Amino acid sequence: MNNIDHKSHLQRRIKRKGPIFLKGYFSSNKNKKPLFFESYLELAALLHFEYDSNITFIDSQPHSITYTFGRKKLLYTPDILVMTVDKTKKYVEVKPSKKLKQDRNSAKFSTIEAVYQKLGREFDTFSELDIPKVRLKNLELLFHGASACHQAQSAIDTALCVIRSATTVREAHERLIDKNLNGNMLHYLLFMQYLTIELDVHITDNSPIELNVYGQGLH
Repeated sequence: MNNIDHKSHLQRRIKRKGPIFLKGYFSSNKNKKPLFFESYLELAALLHFEYDSNITFIDSQPHSITYTFGRKKLLYTPDILVMTVDKTKKYVEVKPSKKLKQDRNSAKFSTIEAVYQKLGREFDTFSELDIPKVRLKNLELLFHGASACHQAQSAIDTALCVIRSATTVREAHERLIDKNLNGNMLHYLLFMQYLTIELDVHITDNSPIELNVYGQGLH
């Protein structure tokens, strides 16, 4: 375990080759602190893992490891760490599929995966192919709406009572507004999976919704 350097701050400062890039902080319910991202794809991955009910914890740039590649000793920092419901930790490299297919990158990440395997840990890659565009847009819609509403349990319980028998997005939203409740609470209930909705087609006012069979959010 000596070749793992746990972070006390972000492990890397990447120089970008262009004047335009996306970076910022993602507010996660699965971590008490904001998570740093350095690209739109990394943000997409964070949204994907945030919604995934099998994931209980997320971190960004969690540590660095050393590995040997091309006779050189190098430092590697994974983009994301996730922990599943069974406590499995997985370290994730986020990169466009085109770059993952490049021979050098393929060989490099195979080497890195082998290092993690020796440490008894899992390693995987994430690309745009892992989250269809429609699904991503829907998650963005739900997440931004959810971030704009009060999330106290009493507010959640009230909203669920109001929309319990609603069958579409429009019907649920109208019921919330009629009761002078925040319409964005619907986004929160959907993102946190108190309610279910199909994410692989564009969400519209007529999209069907249902109460989660477990009766409460999965996060």
